[in-house]
Amino acid sequence: MRLTLARRLGLGFGIIIALMLVNAGYSLWSLRALERADERLSDAAFPKVQAALVLRAAMNEASAMTRGLFVAGDDDALRALRERRFTALTEVDAAQETLARLASAGDAEVVAAIDSLARRERPWREAQDRVAELVMIAHRDADPEARAEALSVQRDAAGPASDRVREALDSLLMLTTEDVAQMRAEADALRATQRWVMLGVGVAMAVVAVAVGVGTARRILRPVQRLVEQSEAVARGEIYVTSVDDDGNDEVSDLVRAVGRMSGTLHTLATSLSSQSMNLAAAGAQIAATNDNLTSGVRRQSEQLATVSAAVEQMTASASSVADNANRVAQAARDAGARASEGGESVTRTVA
Repeated sequence: MRLTLARRLGLGFGIIIALMLVNAGYSLWSLRALERADERLSDAAFPKVQAALVLRAAMNEASAMTRGLFVAGDDDALRALRERRFTALTEVDAAQETLARLASAGDAEVVAAIDSLARRERPWREAQDRVAELVMIAHRDADPEARAEALSVQRDAAGPASDRVREALDSLLMLTTEDVAQMRAEADALRATQRWVMLGVGVAMAVVAVAVGVGTARRILRPVQRLVEQSEAVARGEIYVTSVDDDGNDEVSDLVRAVGRMSGTLHTLATSLSSQSMNLAAAGAQIAATNDNLTSGVRRQSEQLATVSAAVEQMTASASSVADNANRVAQAARDAGARASEGGESVTRTVA
Protein backbone atom coordinates (compact mmCIF):
# COMPACT_ATOMS: atom_id res chain seq x y z
CA MET A 1 0.00 0.00 0.00
CA ARG A 2 1.22 3.50 -0.83
CA LEU A 3 1.96 5.04 2.56
CA THR A 4 2.00 8.69 1.59
CA LEU A 5 3.06 11.50 3.85
CA ALA A 6 -0.56 12.51 4.38
CA ARG A 7 -1.43 8.94 5.39
CA ARG A 8 1.49 8.81 7.81
CA LEU A 9 0.40 12.06 9.41
CA GLY A 10 -3.20 10.87 9.44
CA LEU A 11 -2.15 7.58 11.04
CA GLY A 12 -0.14 9.38 13.72
CA PHE A 13 -2.92 11.83 14.51
CA GLY A 14 -5.43 8.96 14.44
CA ILE A 15 -3.41 7.11 17.08
CA ILE A 16 -3.23 10.27 19.18
CA ILE A 17 -6.98 10.82 18.87
CA ALA A 18 -7.61 7.16 19.75
CA LEU A 19 -5.43 7.52 22.85
CA MET A 20 -7.28 10.69 23.75
CA LEU A 21 -10.62 8.88 23.38
CA VAL A 22 -9.33 5.98 25.50
CA ASN A 23 -8.14 8.46 28.10
CA ALA A 24 -11.47 10.28 28.03
CA GLY A 25 -13.42 7.01 28.28
CA TYR A 26 -11.33 5.75 31.16
CA SER A 27 -11.57 9.12 32.87
CA LEU A 28 -15.36 9.04 32.60
CA TRP A 29 -15.47 5.47 33.88
CA SER A 30 -13.14 6.22 36.78
CA LEU A 31 -15.06 9.40 37.56
CA ARG A 32 -18.27 7.41 37.72
CA ALA A 33 -16.56 4.83 39.92
CA LEU A 34 -15.32 7.60 42.22
CA GLU A 35 -18.84 9.03 42.33
CA ARG A 36 -20.20 5.62 43.31
CA ALA A 37 -17.51 5.31 45.98
CA ASP A 38 -18.37 8.77 47.29
CA GLU A 39 -22.04 7.83 47.26
CA ARG A 40 -21.30 4.71 49.27
CA LEU A 41 -19.27 6.76 51.72
CA SER A 42 -21.82 9.52 52.03
CA ASP A 43 -24.96 7.38 51.88
CA ALA A 44 -23.91 4.31 53.85
CA ALA A 45 -20.51 4.27 55.49
CA PHE A 46 -20.48 7.71 57.09
CA PRO A 47 -24.13 7.50 58.24
CA LYS A 48 -23.44 4.12 59.87
CA VAL A 49 -20.42 5.49 61.70
CA GLN A 50 -22.37 8.57 62.71
CA ALA A 51 -25.36 6.48 63.83
CA ALA A 52 -23.08 4.16 65.84
CA LEU A 53 -21.42 7.16 67.52
CA VAL A 54 -24.80 8.71 68.27
CA LEU A 55 -26.03 5.37 69.62
CA ARG A 56 -23.03 5.00 71.90
CA ALA A 57 -23.34 8.56 73.14
CA ALA A 58 -27.10 8.14 73.72
CA MET A 59 -26.62 4.83 75.56
CA ASN A 60 -23.92 6.34 77.73
CA GLU A 61 -26.20 9.29 78.42
CA ALA A 62 -29.10 7.00 79.30
CA SER A 63 -26.90 4.88 81.58
CA ALA A 64 -25.56 8.01 83.27
CA MET A 65 -29.08 9.34 83.81
CA THR A 66 -30.18 6.00 85.24
CA ARG A 67 -27.28 6.02 87.68
CA GLY A 68 -28.02 9.63 88.48
CA LEU A 69 -31.46 8.65 89.70
CA PHE A 70 -29.81 7.08 92.73
CA VAL A 71 -28.40 10.42 93.86
CA ALA A 72 -31.29 12.71 92.94
CA GLY A 73 -31.99 14.90 95.95
CA ASP A 74 -35.53 16.09 95.20
CA ASP A 75 -38.42 15.67 92.79
CA ASP A 76 -37.23 18.37 90.39
CA ALA A 77 -33.83 16.75 89.96
CA LEU A 78 -35.48 13.38 89.57
CA ARG A 79 -37.86 14.76 86.95
CA ALA A 80 -35.01 16.37 85.03
CA LEU A 81 -33.00 13.16 85.08
CA ARG A 82 -36.01 11.19 83.84
CA GLU A 83 -36.58 13.66 80.98
CA ARG A 84 -32.95 13.52 79.96
CA ARG A 85 -33.03 9.73 80.17
CA PHE A 86 -36.14 9.64 78.01
CA THR A 87 -34.48 11.91 75.44
CA ALA A 88 -31.38 9.70 75.41
CA LEU A 89 -33.49 6.57 74.91
CA THR A 90 -35.33 8.29 72.07
CA GLU A 91 -31.98 9.00 70.45
CA VAL A 92 -31.05 5.34 70.99
CA ASP A 93 -34.23 4.26 69.16
CA ALA A 94 -33.56 6.68 66.28
CA ALA A 95 -29.95 5.53 65.96
CA GLN A 96 -31.05 1.89 65.97
CA GLU A 97 -33.59 2.59 63.25
CA THR A 98 -30.89 4.26 61.17
CA LEU A 99 -28.54 1.31 61.65
CA ALA A 100 -31.32 -1.14 60.77
CA ARG A 101 -32.11 0.84 57.63
CA LEU A 102 -28.43 0.95 56.62
CA ALA A 103 -27.76 -2.69 57.53
CA SER A 104 -28.57 -3.86 53.99
CA ALA A 105 -25.95 -1.48 52.55
CA GLY A 106 -23.06 -3.06 54.46
CA ASP A 107 -21.22 -6.33 54.21
CA ALA A 108 -22.07 -9.46 56.18
CA GLU A 109 -19.86 -8.60 59.14
CA VAL A 110 -21.44 -5.17 59.55
CA VAL A 111 -24.92 -6.65 59.30
CA ALA A 112 -24.01 -9.28 61.91
CA ALA A 113 -22.58 -6.60 64.21
CA ILE A 114 -25.77 -4.52 63.92
CA ASP A 115 -27.91 -7.59 64.67
CA SER A 116 -25.71 -8.46 67.65
CA LEU A 117 -26.03 -4.89 68.93
CA ALA A 118 -29.81 -5.05 68.59
CA ARG A 119 -29.96 -8.33 70.53
CA ARG A 120 -27.75 -6.93 73.30
CA GLU A 121 -29.61 -3.64 73.43
CA ARG A 122 -32.90 -5.22 74.50
CA PRO A 123 -31.55 -6.72 77.80
CA TRP A 124 -29.71 -3.48 78.47
CA ARG A 125 -32.89 -1.43 77.99
CA GLU A 126 -34.91 -3.81 80.15
CA ALA A 127 -32.31 -3.59 82.92
CA GLN A 128 -32.16 0.20 82.63
CA ASP A 129 -35.97 0.45 82.77
CA ARG A 130 -36.10 -1.91 85.77
CA VAL A 131 -33.47 0.12 87.65
CA ALA A 132 -35.33 3.37 86.89
CA GLU A 133 -38.63 1.86 88.01
CA LEU A 134 -37.19 0.58 91.30
CA VAL A 135 -35.47 3.91 91.98
CA MET A 136 -38.73 5.77 91.39
CA ILE A 137 -40.56 3.36 93.77
CA ALA A 138 -37.85 3.77 96.39
CA HIS A 139 -37.96 7.54 96.06
CA ARG A 140 -41.77 7.74 96.11
CA ASP A 141 -42.38 5.26 98.92
CA ALA A 142 -39.06 5.71 100.69
CA ASP A 143 -38.65 1.96 100.37
CA PRO A 144 -35.10 0.85 101.17
CA GLU A 145 -35.75 -2.64 99.78
CA ALA A 146 -36.67 -1.20 96.40
CA ARG A 147 -33.50 0.88 96.48
CA ALA A 148 -31.45 -2.18 97.40
CA GLU A 149 -33.06 -4.18 94.58
CA ALA A 150 -32.37 -1.33 92.18
CA LEU A 151 -28.71 -1.37 93.18
CA SER A 152 -28.65 -5.14 92.75
CA VAL A 153 -30.18 -4.93 89.28
CA GLN A 154 -27.80 -2.16 88.36
CA ARG A 155 -24.84 -4.22 89.52
CA ASP A 156 -25.90 -7.66 88.28
CA ALA A 157 -27.91 -6.87 85.11
CA ALA A 158 -27.58 -3.31 83.90
CA GLY A 159 -23.81 -3.10 84.31
CA PRO A 160 -22.97 -6.34 82.46
CA ALA A 161 -25.60 -5.48 79.82
CA SER A 162 -23.94 -2.09 79.34
CA ASP A 163 -20.57 -3.79 78.96
CA ARG A 164 -21.94 -6.18 76.33
CA VAL A 165 -23.62 -3.32 74.48
CA ARG A 166 -20.39 -1.34 74.64
CA GLU A 167 -18.48 -4.29 73.17
CA ALA A 168 -21.03 -4.60 70.36
CA LEU A 169 -20.81 -0.86 69.69
CA ASP A 170 -17.02 -0.97 69.65
CA SER A 171 -17.13 -3.89 67.23
CA LEU A 172 -19.63 -2.09 65.01
CA LEU A 173 -17.59 1.13 65.08
CA MET A 174 -14.44 -0.79 64.24
CA LEU A 175 -16.15 -2.52 61.30
CA THR A 176 -17.75 0.64 59.99
CA THR A 177 -14.49 2.53 60.41
CA GLU A 178 -12.68 -0.24 58.56
CA ASP A 179 -15.39 -0.13 55.91
CA VAL A 180 -14.89 3.61 55.54
CA ALA A 181 -11.11 3.17 55.45
CA GLN A 182 -11.45 0.44 52.82
CA MET A 183 -13.74 2.58 50.69
CA ARG A 184 -11.31 5.46 50.99
CA ALA A 185 -8.43 3.17 50.10
CA GLU A 186 -10.35 1.91 47.06
CA ALA A 187 -11.12 5.48 46.03
CA ASP A 188 -7.49 6.49 46.55
CA ALA A 189 -6.33 3.45 44.57
CA LEU A 190 -8.76 4.34 41.81
CA ARG A 191 -7.50 7.91 41.77
CA ALA A 192 -3.89 6.69 41.71
CA THR A 193 -4.72 4.28 38.88
CA GLN A 194 -6.44 7.09 37.04
CA ARG A 195 -3.39 9.30 37.46
CA TRP A 196 -1.06 6.56 36.23
CA VAL A 197 -3.34 5.75 33.29
CA MET A 198 -3.59 9.41 32.35
CA LEU A 199 0.17 9.73 32.72
CA GLY A 200 0.73 6.61 30.61
CA VAL A 201 -1.68 7.80 27.94
CA GLY A 202 -0.02 11.22 28.00
CA VAL A 203 3.41 9.66 27.64
CA ALA A 204 2.14 7.42 24.82
CA MET A 205 0.63 10.44 23.07
CA ALA A 206 3.90 12.33 23.49
CA VAL A 207 5.89 9.37 22.14
CA VAL A 208 3.57 9.00 19.15
CA ALA A 209 3.66 12.74 18.50
CA VAL A 210 7.46 12.84 18.74
CA ALA A 211 7.79 9.72 16.57
CA VAL A 212 5.45 11.14 13.94
CA GLY A 213 7.13 14.55 14.08
CA VAL A 214 10.69 13.20 13.95
CA GLY A 215 9.84 10.61 11.29
CA THR A 216 8.05 13.16 9.16
CA ALA A 217 10.83 15.70 9.62
CA ARG A 218 13.51 13.17 8.70
CA ARG A 219 11.47 11.94 5.76
CA ILE A 220 11.05 15.50 4.53
CA LEU A 221 14.28 17.25 5.51
CA ARG A 222 16.78 14.79 4.01
CA PRO A 223 15.18 14.69 0.54
CA VAL A 224 14.58 18.43 0.69
CA GLN A 225 18.25 18.94 1.54
CA ARG A 226 19.21 16.87 -1.49
CA LEU A 227 16.77 18.90 -3.58
CA VAL A 228 18.36 22.13 -2.31
CA GLU A 229 21.82 20.84 -3.23
CA GLN A 230 20.57 19.79 -6.66
CA SER A 231 18.89 23.17 -7.23
CA GLU A 232 22.02 25.04 -6.12
CA ALA A 233 24.10 22.91 -8.51
CA VAL A 234 21.73 23.72 -11.36
CA ALA A 235 21.81 27.41 -10.37
CA ARG A 236 25.63 27.29 -10.60
CA GLY A 237 25.30 25.86 -14.10
CA GLU A 238 26.19 22.30 -13.13
CA ILE A 239 23.39 20.79 -15.12
CA TYR A 240 25.25 17.58 -15.80
CA VAL A 241 24.26 16.14 -12.37
CA THR A 242 21.27 14.30 -13.69
CA SER A 243 19.72 12.27 -10.84
CA VAL A 244 18.60 12.47 -7.22
CA ASP A 245 17.89 8.94 -5.99
CA ASP A 246 15.04 8.27 -3.55
CA ASP A 247 13.29 4.94 -3.11
CA GLY A 248 10.44 6.23 -0.94
CA ASN A 249 6.76 5.90 -1.69
CA ASP A 250 5.31 9.26 -0.75
CA GLU A 251 4.85 12.77 -2.08
CA VAL A 252 8.35 13.91 -1.13
CA SER A 253 9.84 10.96 -2.99
CA ASP A 254 7.68 11.82 -5.99
CA LEU A 255 9.03 15.38 -5.84
CA VAL A 256 12.61 14.12 -5.58
CA ARG A 257 12.16 11.83 -8.57
CA ALA A 258 10.45 14.63 -10.54
CA VAL A 259 13.41 16.93 -9.87
CA GLY A 260 15.72 14.11 -10.94
CA ARG A 261 13.77 13.72 -14.17
CA MET A 262 13.86 17.48 -14.67
CA SER A 263 17.64 17.47 -14.19
CA GLY A 264 17.91 14.64 -16.70
CA THR A 265 15.80 16.59 -19.17
CA LEU A 266 17.99 19.65 -18.63
CA HIS A 267 21.06 17.48 -19.23
CA THR A 268 19.56 16.14 -22.45
CA LEU A 269 18.65 19.64 -23.58
CA ALA A 270 22.12 20.90 -22.70
CA THR A 271 23.73 18.06 -24.65
CA SER A 272 21.45 18.73 -27.62
CA LEU A 273 22.14 22.45 -27.47
CA SER A 274 25.88 21.79 -27.31
CA SER A 275 25.71 19.52 -30.35
CA GLN A 276 23.62 22.04 -32.24
CA SER A 277 26.02 24.80 -31.25
CA MET A 278 28.90 22.78 -32.67
CA ASN A 279 26.95 22.20 -35.88
CA LEU A 280 26.12 25.89 -36.06
CA ALA A 281 29.80 26.75 -35.56
CA ALA A 282 30.81 24.42 -38.39
CA ALA A 283 28.08 25.86 -40.61
CA GLY A 284 29.26 29.37 -39.69
CA ALA A 285 32.80 28.45 -40.67
CA GLN A 286 31.55 27.13 -44.00
CA ILE A 287 29.49 30.25 -44.53
CA ALA A 288 32.53 32.42 -43.67
CA ALA A 289 34.64 30.49 -46.19
CA THR A 290 31.91 30.85 -48.79
CA ASN A 291 31.70 34.55 -48.00
CA ASP A 292 35.48 34.84 -48.46
CA ASN A 293 35.23 33.08 -51.82
CA LEU A 294 32.34 35.28 -52.84
CA THR A 295 34.27 38.33 -51.72
CA SER A 296 37.27 37.27 -53.83
CA GLY A 297 35.01 36.61 -56.83
CA VAL A 298 33.28 39.93 -56.41
CA ARG A 299 36.65 41.62 -56.14
CA ARG A 300 37.82 39.93 -59.35
CA GLN A 301 34.58 40.79 -61.09
CA SER A 302 34.95 44.37 -59.90
CA GLU A 303 38.45 44.50 -61.37
CA GLN A 304 37.22 42.96 -64.64
CA LEU A 305 34.32 45.40 -64.70
CA ALA A 306 36.78 48.24 -64.20
CA THR A 307 38.89 46.94 -67.12
CA VAL A 308 35.82 46.56 -69.30
CA SER A 309 34.67 50.02 -68.28
CA ALA A 310 38.04 51.46 -69.28
CA ALA A 311 37.92 49.62 -72.58
CA VAL A 312 34.39 50.84 -73.12
CA GLU A 313 35.49 54.38 -72.36
CA GLN A 314 38.36 53.99 -74.87
CA MET A 315 36.00 52.54 -77.44
CA THR A 316 33.60 55.41 -76.77
CA ALA A 317 36.38 57.90 -77.24
CA SER A 318 37.49 56.14 -80.46
CA ALA A 319 33.91 56.09 -81.70
CA SER A 320 33.63 59.80 -80.97
CA SER A 321 36.86 60.40 -82.88
CA VAL A 322 35.68 58.30 -85.81
CA ALA A 323 32.38 60.16 -85.80
CA ASP A 324 34.18 63.44 -85.84
CA ASN A 325 36.39 62.24 -88.71
CA ALA A 326 33.32 60.99 -90.53
CA ASN A 327 31.66 64.33 -90.07
CA ARG A 328 34.72 66.09 -91.38
CA VAL A 329 34.92 63.74 -94.37
CA ALA A 330 31.27 64.29 -95.07
CA GLN A 331 31.72 68.03 -94.84
CA ALA A 332 34.70 67.79 -97.14
CA ALA A 333 32.66 65.69 -99.50
CA ARG A 334 29.84 68.24 -99.42
CA ASP A 335 32.35 70.98 -100.01
CA ALA A 336 33.91 69.01 -102.89
CA GLY A 337 30.48 68.42 -104.35
CA ALA A 338 29.68 72.12 -104.15
CA ARG A 339 32.92 72.99 -105.83
CA ALA A 340 32.30 70.35 -108.44
CA SER A 341 28.89 71.83 -109.07
CA GLU A 342 30.38 75.26 -109.37
CA GLY A 343 33.05 73.87 -111.72
CA GLY A 344 30.38 72.17 -113.79
CA GLU A 345 28.40 75.40 -114.10
CA SER A 346 31.57 77.24 -115.04
CA VAL A 347 32.25 74.64 -117.70
CA THR A 348 28.67 74.92 -118.95
CA ARG A 349 28.84 78.58 -119.12
CA THR A 350 32.15 78.33 -120.88
CA VAL A 351 30.86 75.85 -123.36
CA ALA A 352 27.85 77.81 -123.99
